[in-house]
Amino acid sequence: MECKNPNDYFRRNLAIVLFREHVRGCVKLCIEKAMKKYEEEQLKKRIGPGGLDPVEIYESFPGELPKCFDVKDVQVLQDAISKMDLADTKHHVELCIDSGLWVPNSKSCEAKEKEEAGPGEHLLEAVPKPEDEKDVSR
Repeated sequence: MECKNPNDYFRRNLAIVLFREHVRGCVKLCIEKAMKKYEEEQLKKRIGPGGLDPVEIYESFPGELPKCFDVKDVQVLQDAISKMDLADTKHHVELCIDSGLWVPNSKSCEAKEKEEAGPGEHLLEAVPKPEDEKDVSR
């Protein structure tokens, strides 16, 4: 299509440029909404039983506490906590529990689950599965 008037050509180009800018703006807005929704979903997934974000709690720890969780050693954690003030210790332990970083009595909870499972069901855990058995006929 040939433009007889140079102003027509300019108007068409301007309309195309404006349309592209509009589309880019819409795409940017859609991406921002999707990212915000994704971040909210990720936050909901990691929220602990007390409604706290474990990442935020971990980042707020003073001193050696983050290292204790990094190495996953209870003794190191107990040593670090013993050096802290009692009020601070209680506060941080409550935060750990509410965020899910620490599950108190987790071993006793597992024992209760085994008791609730019924008599003899805990013995089934010790029985090897057929795919776990090795061929000893050779």
